[in-house]
Amino acid sequence: MARADQVEAWAERYGKEIHACLWRMLADPQDADDGLQETFLRALRHRSRAPILEPRAWLYAVAGNVARSQLRLRQREGERRAD
Repeated sequence: MARADQVEAWAERYGKEIHACLWRMLADPQDADDGLQETFLRALRHRSRAPILEPRAWLYAVAGNVARSQLRLRQREGERRAD
């Protein structure tokens, strides 16, 4: 199980590249900022599932899930506005 300080170290090590990935996926800098924060909050909450030796791929998977959630929310909000 990863400790909270390990998750913090991962944020420092991988945060910039994950942010760039989220920016590409979401095409919005504010959404990328929010997505990065949510990625590491989820990582902290679910750190018992984190692979301690190779966390990078797991963090990208978490970020991808966050981005898909944000995109679904955008779509639902767009559908509501269209009604």
